[in-house]
Amino acid sequence: MAADPARLADALCIEEERVVARDNTVSYDSRRLQLPASKVRAHYVKARVKVREYPDGTLAVFHGPRRIARYTAQGAQIAGVPTTTSVTPCSPPSRTLRAASGGGLRPSSTAAARGVTPPRQVGTKKRPPGRTKKLTTKKAAEAASVPL
Repeated sequence: MAADPARLADALCIEEERVVARDNTVSYDSRRLQLPASKVRAHYVKARVKVREYPDGTLAVFHGPRRIARYTAQGAQIAGVPTTTSVTPCSPPSRTLRAASGGGLRPSSTAAARGVTPPRQVGTKKRPPGRTKKLTTKKAAEAASVPL
């Protein structure tokens, strides 16, 4: 019985986990792999991805079960390769998308409401004269000398 070449390549590949850099690149074996624009996400910065090196030297970057991009052995992106899911199961994505799970995106509880500007404070508020927290020594002496 003949083995499926795609499954055999997936079984023989070297897989390493990486974290995407701030410039949307992944470092692998002294090469920088630029991740392409995606319809699924705006960017993959700080996401945990898997880099697979296949026996023929080609590379692939996966985010969960989704293949983001393929590269030649030199690190050049292979254009025209459709994004597909892997044959072998991978770990779940680093963050789940609420929109994909049916829940809507909610605004942050700490974010300011849109269109509402907070009142501007020009200076510090001063207390009216004669009102202090502590009694001065002169007023303390007057308060002590007044008979009740």
